[in-house]
Amino acid sequence: MGSEREESLWSSSIIIFDTNSILQLYRMTNSTKQTMLEILSYFKDRIWIPAHVIYEYNKNRQVAISNLFREKYLNPSFFNSDYMKLLSDYLNDLDKNKDQHPYVDEDKYDLIKKDADVIQKKMKEIRDTITKQYAKRKNEISKIKEHDSILRQVSYFESGEPFTYNKILDISSVH
Repeated sequence: MGSEREESLWSSSIIIFDTNSILQLYRMTNSTKQTMLEILSYFKDRIWIPAHVIYEYNKNRQVAISNLFREKYLNPSFFNSDYMKLLSDYLNDLDKNKDQHPYVDEDKYDLIKKDADVIQKKMKEIRDTITKQYAKRKNEISKIKEHDSILRQVSYFESGEPFTYNKILDISSVH
């Protein structure tokens, strides 16, 4: 009984998007975005995007694209972490106070120091890799403005006539 209703809904319903759901497409990887756009294209005869959503999308599109880089790629918080400095300070303190409690056995201290050096080297490699990836993503994001498949896709959908300011006031006012 429920499956017939669901099947009917999926096969004949009009699909309406809000602004955020469209702008969310910019946050997706290229392959996921392409898949989503193919799905939208498949359902194109059943999609309706209200005029106000189109207006908000156009108004917020540039910010959504720019925020991609700012939010995700600009100076990740772990780059600023003090873990390596705290570890280095701790080891220096141990080294200066070898004859006082709490102390670490000499062989264990050497092992910790050696491991700390390996960690520091690996952290630098990770930071370098991420920095290169960020540069690559920044280039991809800047190209979105030139070749925006989302903008092209959104422009295909019916949006209807935008409400006038008085109509919006009338709809939103409580009688």
